[in-house]
Amino acid sequence: MGETGTAGDPSRSRLWRRGWPWLIGLPAALGSYATALATLPGEEWWRYPAAAASAVAAAGAIVFTLPRDDARQAPRPPATNAAPRPRVVVRAAAGDTTWAAWLTDVLERSGRQAVWEQWDERPPGPRQAALIIVIVSAATAAWPTLLAPSGPHLYVQVEECAVPDGSAEESLLSLVGLPREAVAGRLLDRLDALAPADGPADRPELPPCPGLDSAVTNLPPRNVLFTSRADVMDHIGALFLGPHPLTAPRSCAVVGVGGIGKTQVAVEYGHRYASHYDVIWWIRAESRVQVIDALTLLARRLGVPVDEDPGVTLGALWRALGARSRWLLVFDNAVDAADLDACWPPLTNGDVLLTSYVRTWHGGRITDVLALDVFDEADAVAFLRRRSNDHRTPAATVRTVARALGRLPLVLEQAAAYTQESGTTLAEFERVLHRQPSAAPLLSQESWYRPEMTATWGMSLERACEQQPDARSLALLLAFLAADRIPRALLSEQHAGALPPPLGERLSGGLTVNALLRPLLSFSLVRADDHGDLGVSRQVQDYLRSTLDPAGHRRYADAAVLLVESAFPADPTDPESRPECARLLPHVLSAVRHGSGPSGTGESAALGRLLHRAGNYLHVRGDYGHAVELLRQSLEAHEAVRNGDRARLADVMTALGRTQYALAALGDAHHSAERAVRLLTDVYGPGHPRVVRPLLLLSRIQREQGRFGQALETAHRALEVTVLAHGEEHPDTADCLMVLGDAQRRRGDLDAARDCYRRALTVREGTEGTRPIDLATAHKHLALIALDQDEPSRAHDRLVQARALLTAAHDETHPAVADVDNHLGETLRRLDRLGEAHTALRHALAVRGPLGDHPDVVGTLIRLGRLHRDSGALEESCESLVEARRMAAAAMGVEHPYVADAECDLAETLVAQGDRERGVEMLGAAVACYERAYGPGHPLTAAARERLDALTVPPSGR
Repeated sequence: MGETGTAGDPSRSRLWRRGWPWLIGLPAALGSYATALATLPGEEWWRYPAAAASAVAAAGAIVFTLPRDDARQAPRPPATNAAPRPRVVVRAAAGDTTWAAWLTDVLERSGRQAVWEQWDERPPGPRQAALIIVIVSAATAAWPTLLAPSGPHLYVQVEECAVPDGSAEESLLSLVGLPREAVAGRLLDRLDALAPADGPADRPELPPCPGLDSAVTNLPPRNVLFTSRADVMDHIGALFLGPHPLTAPRSCAVVGVGGIGKTQVAVEYGHRYASHYDVIWWIRAESRVQVIDALTLLARRLGVPVDEDPGVTLGALWRALGARSRWLLVFDNAVDAADLDACWPPLTNGDVLLTSYVRTWHGGRITDVLALDVFDEADAVAFLRRRSNDHRTPAATVRTVARALGRLPLVLEQAAAYTQESGTTLAEFERVLHRQPSAAPLLSQESWYRPEMTATWGMSLERACEQQPDARSLALLLAFLAADRIPRALLSEQHAGALPPPLGERLSGGLTVNALLRPLLSFSLVRADDHGDLGVSRQVQDYLRSTLDPAGHRRYADAAVLLVESAFPADPTDPESRPECARLLPHVLSAVRHGSGPSGTGESAALGRLLHRAGNYLHVRGDYGHAVELLRQSLEAHEAVRNGDRARLADVMTALGRTQYALAALGDAHHSAERAVRLLTDVYGPGHPRVVRPLLLLSRIQREQGRFGQALETAHRALEVTVLAHGEEHPDTADCLMVLGDAQRRRGDLDAARDCYRRALTVREGTEGTRPIDLATAHKHLALIALDQDEPSRAHDRLVQARALLTAAHDETHPAVADVDNHLGETLRRLDRLGEAHTALRHALAVRGPLGDHPDVVGTLIRLGRLHRDSGALEESCESLVEARRMAAAAMGVEHPYVADAECDLAETLVAQGDRERGVEMLGAAVACYERAYGPGHPLTAAARERLDALTVPPSGR
C-alpha cells in the first residue's frame, strides 16, 4: 500500500530510492525545514517527496526535489516568474494520513499549491482556497454528521463507506474500485474542472495511490457497529505512526478483561490505518503452535519457502518482511510472553499490536501497554440503541440497562441481540433481567465474570433452546473446543458417530447443521466468519462449562475428544495432511486441556491416539518441546487403559524417545527407546521387524552417550533382523547400515564405517524412488570418513555432490543443506579456502541458530571458532568457542564429550592468545572427559592427549 520505487538495488538506501527533498540555502533555513516537515504525519512524508518539498517551500527554504524514478538526475530549480498556483486545502482524519500525503503529492506535481489539515468531527474554520478537498473514509463515516466546508469543496471517497448526507454528484468523487493506475488520472480530471492550474499539456508522472487492493492481509471483517474508542485509536496511531525506533518494531499491548473489546480495537485499527501498511497479518496467539501456524501461512502468502523446521521458515519470513515497505502483525489473545519470544520479528520497519487479558508484559519487547476500560455511559447507550435498533425506550431506561450490564461491550452485544431476536425492547429486557438468578447453577474457578453476564447468557440460551431444543447440547460441545476457527465440517454427518447424543442421531436423521446453529448465531452465542468457520467467545465458553456438574463435564469432554480424533489425519507425517493437522491442532489442545481436569475423561484410548498423532505432527514440524509434552500425555492416557494395546504403547514410547533424542535429553530418550524394545519383543518376539525401529533409535542414543560397544551391538541386532525379514537390498537394510556405520565411526573404526556407508549408498541408488535427502546423507557420511582420514579434497567432492542433491529438491534454508554446509565449511578451512569456509559456516549458523541450545549449533560454533583462529581473529574465535562450550553443557550435560570438543579448540585459542596456563588446564579437562566417555585408546582421546603433552613439555626439553 503506497509502496513505490525500485526494491532491488541494494546500493541505494530506501530513502534515496524513494526520492529525497534536498535543502539548499542558508543554515538558518534548516529550522524552517524541520518545522515544515513536522506538520506532515509521522514519518509518512518521505513516501511523497513532492508534498515534503511543498511544505519546506512554504517555510521559505529553497528546495530541489529529485525525480522519484531516477534520483541521479540533476535537480531542477523552480521557475522564478511562474504564475500563482491555485491553493487547495486537503482535510483528512487521523486515520487517512497516507491518503492525504498522496493527494498532496498529486496536487503539487500537477501545478497546485497544497495545504494539508488534519481534522475531526469539528472542522476548521473558513479557508481562503480555490478548493477544499475532504477525504471521506470509514473514519469520517463513523461520525454522526460531516459538516460541509464553506466555499468550493470536493468529497473524495477512498473506501466503501457512507457518504455525507446531501452531497451532490458534482461535489463527490468516488475512487473506490478503480484500478490504482487510473485513480490519479480520474482525480486530475475533476481538479482541472474545479481548480485548473497552468502547466504543460502533458501530465506529470504521478505516484500510485495507496489502498487495500494489493495488500497482503487476513484481517477479520470490520465491525460496522464499532463504537467510539477515539482516545484508544489516537493513542495507538500516534505510537505507530510517530518517529520510528532504530532497534525494534514499535509494539503496543491492548490489555483488559475478557469481553471488553480488545480484539475489536485491533480489528478497527487494522482497517482504519490499512493504507499505511502493505502487509497486515492477524495471528491467533493463545499458544506458540498457533503463532507459528499463522506465520507459516503468511510465509506461503508472500511466496517464502516453507520448511519443516519453523525456525528456518521464520528466518526466511523476516527477510521477506524486512524487504517490504511497512507491515503490521496483530497477535490476538496472547497469553505467554515465552510463546512470542521465538516468533518476535527482529525488524524495524513494522508494527506489532497485541491483545491480551495479561496486564503485565516483561522482557522489554512491548513499547507501550494500553489498558482498555468498559464503555463510558454515553458510548454504552449509543451502542445498545444501534445494535438493538431500539429508539423507543427512554434514555434513562437504556442507561439503567447499560449500568446493570456493567457497560461491558460483549454483554451489551448479547443483550441487544437478545432483544432483536426475541422482538422485545430494551425496557422489556430490563424488567426480565431483574427476574433472572444472579449466578449460574455451578460456578467454576474460571468464572470471573459478573453475575449480570450469566443472567444475560442464560436468557439468550433459554430462548435459543425454545427455537431448537438441541441448541444447548451443541453450545456445550463447542465450549470444549478452541474459541476460534471451529470447522463447520466437524458437525457434518461424516462425524455424526462421534457426536454426543442427541446431536449425532439428529444429524444422522436429516437435521441440517445450519438448523442446529441458527438460534445460537441469532442470539450471538456463536459467531461465523467469512470462511464458514465457527467461533464462541471464551467468556461464553467459560460460562457454559460452569453450568455442568462433574458428570456432565466428563461427558462433553469425552465428546470433544472423540470428535476431534475422528477428524485428525491418521498420518500427520504426510505433507499433504499437514494443513488439516494445523487447523485442528488448537482444538486438540483445548479438548485435552478440558479433559485432563478433575472430571477427567473416560475416553483414554481415543485421547491417547489423538495425542500420539498430534505429537508426531509437532515433531515433523520441528516443535520438539510441545511434541514431548503431548506424547507424554499420550503415554499416560494409554497406560490408563486396562488391558490396553501394548504394541500401540510401544509406538508412543518410540515417538517420545525420538523427540527426546532430538532435544538431546539422552537419559530420557534411552529409557523410552529401551522400554519400547522390551514391549515389542514381548508382543512379537525378538526377531520381528517391528522391533527394528526402536532398536535403531536406541543405537543412536547409546552412541551419543558414548556407549559405543552397546551401540554397535544394538545396530548389528537391528541389521540381522532386517536382512532376515527383507533381504540385503531393501531400503530398511540401508537404514540399518547407516546407523551401524555411525557407531563404528564414533568408535574409531573408520574403514568398517566407510564400508557400511558405501553399501547403504549402493542400496539406495538401486532403489527406485529413494529420496534425495537419503542419497545426500550417504554421500555426507562418506565425506566425514574422508575428513577423519585427512583427505579434505575427497571430502569436498562428496559434500558438493550431497549439496547438489539437496538443493535440487529443497530450499537453501533446509536443515539438511545447513548440515552439509557445516561440514563443507570445515573442509574448506582445511583446504585453506578461508573466505568460502566463512560463507558456508555463516549460512549453517543462520539456519541452525533458532534451535537454541542444541548439539547441531554447538558443532557449527566449534568449526567457526577454528576458522576465526586460522584467520587470526582470536577474540572472535574465543567468543565462538566459549559459547559452544556453554551450549554443549546446557544441552548435553557437563560430562558429555561435546563439551570436551569445544574445550580442546578453546584451549588452542587461549594458547594462541598467550594464556598458556588456562589452555593447559582446559585441555587437561577435555582429555579426562574423553577418557571417561571413550576410553584411553579412542582416537579422539589419543589426539587430545598428544596435544596436551606437547603443551606441557618444558621449552628447554623440546
